[in-house]
Amino acid sequence: MLAQGARQSELPLPSNIAIRTDDQAAQIACIHAGIGAGFCQLKIAQKLGLKRLAPKWEFTAPIWVAMHEDQSKIHRIRVVFDAIVSAFMNE
Repeated sequence: MLAQGARQSELPLPSNIAIRTDDQAAQIACIHAGIGAGFCQLKIAQKLGLKRLAPKWEFTAPIWVAMHEDQSKIHRIRVVFDAIVSAFMNE
């Protein structure tokens, strides 16, 4: 993601990445603690009062909502699942 965003914004890649994690919660905690810059979802950043450093950088990714096929047969679970899918579709 970092390389793609840098290319789109015509910025050089940082040469000294101190922390790398695939754990989104850990990454957001590091950003919020002031350890450095990083990526997180826009709405989370807004709620935490984080400052956007590169407004031109955008990264979109598909959202996958999944459930076990046996669970889809249970009406109350299917209703909640469909509501979640609908909420993402209307974003």
